[in-house]
Amino acid sequence: MSKIQNLDQNYSLKKIDKETINIKVHNNDILMSLVGEFNNNLKELEKITETKIYSRGNSILVKSSSAKNEL
Repeated sequence: MSKIQNLDQNYSLKKIDKETINIKVHNNDILMSLVGEFNNNLKELEKITETKIYSRGNSILVKSSSAKNEL
């Protein structure tokens, strides 16, 4: 149970509007694993989820329809 609580403390999720979600990752190890080398993981996630994903620093912005953003 403590691992799940720790994971919740390592990121924050904020809905900007119906089409935009901002995810801030506070743990650099998790961020590097999520983004991947040269943002390759984010590029694959864009293809799979048919969304646009932008990354800057520890902030990841997801833009798409509200239904796709829920994925």
